[in-house]
Amino acid sequence: MNLIYLLVTLTFLYLSVLYRSTSLCALFLLLLLCLLLGTLQLCMSVRHLSFVFPETILNTPGKKTASFSVKAVNTGILPVHRTKAVLKITDIHGKTAAFYPLEFSVSGKESVFIPVTVSSDLCGRFRCRLTKFRIYSSFSFLSVRKKANFSAPVLFYPEASPIPVSVSEYTRYFPAESADSQNVFFWAPHTPMEQVREFSPGDRLRQIHWKLSARSDEILVRDSGKPDGCGVLFFLQLTVPSGKNPALSYSRFLECAASLSFALTEQRCSHYVIWYDSKDEKLVRCPVRTEEDWTVCLYFLLHAPFYREEKDLQDLYQKMYPSDTWCTSLLLSTGMTLMKNSLDPLLLPLETWQQTLAGYALTV
Repeated sequence: MNLIYLLVTLTFLYLSVLYRSTSLCALFLLLLLCLLLGTLQLCMSVRHLSFVFPETILNTPGKKTASFSVKAVNTGILPVHRTKAVLKITDIHGKTAAFYPLEFSVSGKESVFIPVTVSSDLCGRFRCRLTKFRIYSSFSFLSVRKKANFSAPVLFYPEASPIPVSVSEYTRYFPAESADSQNVFFWAPHTPMEQVREFSPGDRLRQIHWKLSARSDEILVRDSGKPDGCGVLFFLQLTVPSGKNPALSYSRFLECAASLSFALTEQRCSHYVIWYDSKDEKLVRCPVRTEEDWTVCLYFLLHAPFYREEKDLQDLYQKMYPSDTWCTSLLLSTGMTLMKNSLDPLLLPLETWQQTLAGYALTV
């Protein structure tokens, strides 16, 4: 449109000179004035138009869509008459999974919220990106394209599928212990009785009971006793998904992990969900005892980074928690293999992993 408008303006200039026509000259001046005003408006719009994305776009388990709003802010005095943009949804490898066209206008010194609804047949962590947009002048005679770098993570929660899991009497009544509850990713359950004792070297400042300490002549701390452990360790090997469709592999891995953890929760089997955080270079463990714990664990799992080479998760766990006790360990990898107590792994096909697990009759 810009090139056509410029050619039309030059054509009127040429005809007005050729035929010495006052009307054509006036029309040329009008087109030239519109060109200058449109250029000024576009320059102001490019400079003063910005976008605000939400920090994270979430959906709840079982839903296939997620709705949010992108805020377009115009800090200039001139209005932005028309803007076109394209939102792209990319997977963990940066490949485009879907795109959504947007079109809006913003008055001067105002902002507008643009509603967007994204959908996916897969679960997992995606990214919503806005890499460029095009601004049009009045009557859409002129336009300019500007690069942008706005993005936000999109989390599609996996839905738990029914999986038959049996809990042995040995596992259910196993006296699991955990010596270090401070390294649990979020909260760690403690024994219900809380006692108060004198301060000793090694106690943390947050254990100090300030009110009782103020009433006495010594520093008193809260002692919650020895924290309870979990008899089942559920390790997740977060290597980068491979194959023809890595997004599908990642989705099935999350569905399988969520289903196994939820099945254990339904059986009232407390367990740790454990993975390696390649960013902080340490293990992360989440205690799952209730459905609320399960949902929180999924949230942090969807944010977990991937790594290239497999990690010896059980060896790292023993080094990090040498005094912990447990009776059963499970290891699920993104390659859809499930291993129990370091025995031969069970291969779970992407399309029939539920049927395969149902026939396996898993007992912890």
